[in-house]
Amino acid sequence: KEVEYFAQYVEPHLLDGIEYLGEVTHGQKVELLQDARVTLFPIEWEEPFGLVMIESMACGTPVIATRWGAVPEVIEHGRSGIIVDTYREMPEALEAVDVIDPLECRRYVEELFAPERMVADYVGAYEKAIDRDAV
Repeated sequence: KEVEYFAQYVEPHLLDGIEYLGEVTHGQKVELLQDARVTLFPIEWEEPFGLVMIESMACGTPVIATRWGAVPEVIEHGRSGIIVDTYREMPEALEAVDVIDPLECRRYVEELFAPERMVADYVGAYEKAIDRDAV
């Protein structure tokens, strides 16, 4: 069904040089993200997290995303990506994203979203909740 939809409604509007790959393996996805200049995340809904952004930044590829949902909590503007108000601002943000260091982009993800960090934060939250209940 998705392939039919794509062929009928999306493909006719693609410019030269854009290729639809369909589903890819995890390894292929990592390679594609590492080779990309930027990942565009033009959401217009209250995205609760956005794993795509984390995956991209973990590969050293910054993200240009619209300011919806968790985007401001996931991206540090100017360090791991660029946050715009509408998708129409994305082309202008391309120059700004070019100055983001891929290694710094990856470091940012490691600092905030590495499993060890997330586990430590969960443990801290549970300990705080237990201490509050003990009072």
